[in-house]
Amino acid sequence: MKILINFENQSKVKFKFLKLFKKIFEIFVKNENLQGEINLDLMLISEKKAQKLALKFKNKDYVPDVLSFPSGLKIQENNLQIHFLGEIFMTPSKIQKQAKDYNHTQKREFSYLFAHSLYHLLGLDHDNDENNKFMHEKVENILKNLEIFR
Repeated sequence: MKILINFENQSKVKFKFLKLFKKIFEIFVKNENLQGEINLDLMLISEKKAQKLALKFKNKDYVPDVLSFPSGLKIQENNLQIHFLGEIFMTPSKIQKQAKDYNHTQKREFSYLFAHSLYHLLGLDHDNDENNKFMHEKVENILKNLEIFR
């Protein structure tokens, strides 16, 4: 198993959690029994760009903390299966404000939202209470593994 996060920081916020995100991604891949090479794109963007993306792709005028776009792309190359899970766009300035509002550490807030987004890339959603609980438990299990608590 090989994992790859294609990372780009287009925001003005210095990002210090990429190593942690790789650990979260590794646990996620293991927990979900994903095989082969697993890739995703992670971009940190400004609130202005996040709002434009939300309007364009979600038809909603707001500044999201995170937007996830699953791809479902799988390529078989010789004996290697390559999965491109999709793209995650995070808005660091919004997430920092949210962490403060929820009385969470930035580490906790960024980690929760990244892990949560990974499950969106697999197609999971929180469209009802049961699915919301299911996703939340999966995310909390990853964070518990890394001793990231509220």
